Amino acid sequence: MLPNGRTTWYKVLSNTIPSQHILAKMHPQAPTCTYCHQHEDLAHFVYQCPIKLPILETVLVMYAPLDFLTQIRYLDFLLYLRHPPSRLPLKRALTLFSVTLHHIWSHHWQCKIHGVPFQGHRIVRAIVNQVRSFPLD
Repeated sequence: MLPNGRTTWYKVLSNTIPSQHILAKMHPQAPTCTYCHQHEDLAHFVYQCPIKLPILETVLVMYAPLDFLTQIRYLDFLLYLRHPPSRLPLKRALTLFSVTLHHIWSHHWQCKIHGVPFQGHRIVRAIVNQVRSFPLD
């Protein structure tokens, strides 16, 4: 794992990633998602947002077995670091999820801070390009 992916995942595991829910505690604002305007908690920030979900599912379809594409299994692995199903090697899972999380997180903040459009196809392309640089077996 690259350090930036590891850092992003650590923020998710320790529930310190700056989602709207966390930011609303520090600054008076509505804890709603920037993209879909639903309540944004940690699970919504990393997976359940209908704008981010297709990005994650596209990456997983490309690199992971289809039986891994359930929301419960994904959230268990992502939020609690429970081992993925046996058909998905741990090294592959750690690489895929850390790279995917980091790119979604960094593009989220590029959109909020710099106004860069949050475009799923560009994010998937960036994830695929980075994953290609890692041996996944």
